[in-house]
Amino acid sequence: MLTDQSTNGTYLIDEDGDETFVHRDILSLHGGCLIGLGEVPEADSADSLRARLID
Repeated sequence: MLTDQSTNGTYLIDEDGDETFVHRDILSLHGGCLIGLGEVPEADSADSLRARLID
């Protein structure tokens, strides 16, 4: 689960390349994704987080 309580929101790009914006909400995560805090994440950026959920 990802919970956003920020002012600027959280951006996610999943393994299929689909972008999701979460703002003061909760999102269930599946598989892998890139996470950007307040900005769209970029794969080669040091400011982006990479997450992979393992069952």
